[in-house]
Amino acid sequence: MITNLRSRLALNPVTLKELRQMVRSRLVSSGLIAFLFLQVAVVSIALLTARSASSDPLGQSYGTVVFGTVTGMLGFMLLLGIPGFVSARMAAERSADRLDLQFTTALAPTQFIDGKIAAAAVLMLLFASTSLPFLMLAYLLRGVDVFTMLRSFGFLLVLALCVCHVVLLLGSIRLSKALRIIIVIGLVQVALPLGAALVGGMAVGGADLPLWGAALALLAAACGCALVRALAAAAISPPHANSARLVRRLAFAFWILWGAATLLATVFRREVGWILAWAFVFVVVADLLMLFAVSSKAGCSRRVLAEILRRPGARVWQFPFFTGAENGIVFCVLLGALSAAVFWLFTVFAAQASFPDKEDFDGMMAALTILLAYPMAYMLTARLIWQIFLRQVMNPRFVGVMAMLGAALFSVLPYLLTLGNYGGQSDAAMRFPGNLAGALIAVSDDDETIRLFHQLVSGAWALMVLAALGPSLLHAFRAFRPPESFASGSVPAPAAPKPPSAEPAATPALPAFQPIPEPPPLPPETPEEESQEPSAADTN
Repeated sequence: MITNLRSRLALNPVTLKELRQMVRSRLVSSGLIAFLFLQVAVVSIALLTARSASSDPLGQSYGTVVFGTVTGMLGFMLLLGIPGFVSARMAAERSADRLDLQFTTALAPTQFIDGKIAAAAVLMLLFASTSLPFLMLAYLLRGVDVFTMLRSFGFLLVLALCVCHVVLLLGSIRLSKALRIIIVIGLVQVALPLGAALVGGMAVGGADLPLWGAALALLAAACGCALVRALAAAAISPPHANSARLVRRLAFAFWILWGAATLLATVFRREVGWILAWAFVFVVVADLLMLFAVSSKAGCSRRVLAEILRRPGARVWQFPFFTGAENGIVFCVLLGALSAAVFWLFTVFAAQASFPDKEDFDGMMAALTILLAYPMAYMLTARLIWQIFLRQVMNPRFVGVMAMLGAALFSVLPYLLTLGNYGGQSDAAMRFPGNLAGALIAVSDDDETIRLFHQLVSGAWALMVLAALGPSLLHAFRAFRPPESFASGSVPAPAAPKPPSAEPAATPALPAFQPIPEPPPLPPETPEEESQEPSAADTN
């Protein structure tokens, strides 16, 4: 026990390796110095511009100018620069010619991810330390207090750690360069506006946030990071390991924990937003996990099957949590359906009580159903097409990409065909089956006819594709048993050994001995050859 505690408290070897490489790297040292000089230049320009634009230079508080400039530059570095550096290093180590460390190390995949995160946190603190003199200057120039700076600074670090977890997951997945570029561009377009809005809102209205709200936000961020960490560890695990079990157990544990907490908050505070946010979050989690599940290989290895408990009925509840495409499909369908069912049961209960937002329950339930059924239908359809037609020509890891392309195509194509305005009131485009964006727009516009149409189409489509995948799911469940146990009719039993016979087996006759023929005699030497031999005198 003491040895395990010491090993947990000791410095992670991956962190030590990363820190040594960062110290020796010219890129990190030159980037640190360049970032420091860039802050000096930009802050000086911002102060000169604010002074020339102000009508009363003596009464102007330049602290807000310096604080906004430094926070923007630091946010760009922490949300894009350092995560991009960490993701590029992880992707380089995941390449085909640099997998020696991950395949030869005795560390667990979670320890490998933790070492990367710890090294990224140290690098973030190192770059953030260069901004402390400028934050002190902002305080001395008035306009901003210490608590606002500390609150914004801490929130920015937490957000940067969350982004680091996400980019480590993207770096752990082995994708093509074109797909990585598309994902990075989308992440940049989402991370910059979202980070600016969150940090700015925390700086302006963070003082009104109660203590329990800040603690709840930190707990939610910690749970999200833990789930993404488990996904990254599963991505770098060996192919025959039970890598998805930790991810699904964490997702189910968080589902129960946050479900109980939000249900109590909804009942006692009389606000439907708590249970609605919980249902939406876990429906999105089910969709994301389904994206990974349909991109996995079918079945389980013998090493994974050996971990099944021998108790009666144990494999029934173990099946959704183990690694495998069919196992993941069952888990994600159950997680999403249970989330929607809990919210529906709550709406039935709340309709009889005095809840203030009970007239909006139909729209909330419609949005939840569409957000669950349409992505599931696209991903299950892509898996079915791959299983029937493309199994021999395409790797299953591209099934999720094919599903995303199909959803994007059917969301944009109706508006191109009808020449309608995207997001407008074009009923023909919004009525197009499979139009996920049009369905969500119809829900936001309170169009009950189109909303009901998409509910029926998405639900029927998802159920039909799930029924078509039923035989493969049933076959996977029948094969899901320990290698030593063989049920009658489900898995063929090995052939019984033949009983030994009473008579000894006849020894095969050896071939007859054949003597080796003697080599032919050498020919006699001729007088010419004797005359050509050198004499002893000539040799001397």
